[in-house]
Amino acid sequence: MPLQSLERLLADWQKDPRWRALRRYQEIIQAWRRAIPPDVQTETRLLRLQGDVLWIAVPSAVWAQTLTLRRYQLLAALNAYLPEEPLKDLRFSPLSWREPAPPAEPAPDQRRSNLDFSGPDPVPADADLKTVFNAWTDTLARRAQLLPPCPRCQTPALPWELERWNCCAHCARRRWQKNLSQDRGAP
Repeated sequence: MPLQSLERLLADWQKDPRWRALRRYQEIIQAWRRAIPPDVQTETRLLRLQGDVLWIAVPSAVWAQTLTLRRYQLLAALNAYLPEEPLKDLRFSPLSWREPAPPAEPAPDQRRSNLDFSGPDPVPADADLKTVFNAWTDTLARRAQLLPPCPRCQTPALPWELERWNCCAHCARRRWQKNLSQDRGAP
């Protein structure tokens, strides 16, 4: 077998369809560097690509809100460099600013569960209040079935709450309030 140049090996490797997500993420990084103003680039870090939505870390909630208000302008500038597969949305979050950036597409066993939190089931416009209320409660019940139970109270809990506090937000708040009242010496 003859020796091949490193450039040729890399070119063959990049053509492999298994690396599509990584290639797309790299294209988005290059487009981000060309399309986004330098002042925004210094205050942002690309986190992950989830479907056609790009998640971006920012240093504060103020930056998240500012860039959310400018997201359609930024999205248009970015999509100008991504004509084949344009992005649908940009999401900004200060929560992951200090964490290292994850890979472009996590392994299937490492993905967060994607929950179906779509809107309520369609209700006719002329429906009465009781019908609308019943449709809303049915939607909430359907969503609750998708959620894992809290280990403390067994009520449906959001996965990121369990990941962060090992319980639902309600149980975490009760625990904090109990700790706070004990610190203050209350009965």
